[in-house]
Amino acid sequence: MGSGPLSLKTVHTPIGDIGMPNNTETPDTQIDLIWGAEEIAKVIGRSARVTFHLLTTGALPARKVGGRWVIERSKLIAFFTGSAS
Repeated sequence: MGSGPLSLKTVHTPIGDIGMPNNTETPDTQIDLIWGAEEIAKVIGRSARVTFHLLTTGALPARKVGGRWVIERSKLIAFFTGSAS
């Protein structure tokens, strides 16, 4: 390693580019996903244990991806409000 002072490089990302890779996604094409049983539990106001039970029994419209539970926010809301999505 060199003995000189460290230099930090600042990278600026335009606000419009954050969360929108290659600017190809629009609000109409984005899918709002909730990842993990604990995060899903926070959204529905239940314990992680109860939520995990609901997930493993198929009571919630979620699936496992890469070993983690994932659910679309709109489908979760529709499930609890009785709306078709």
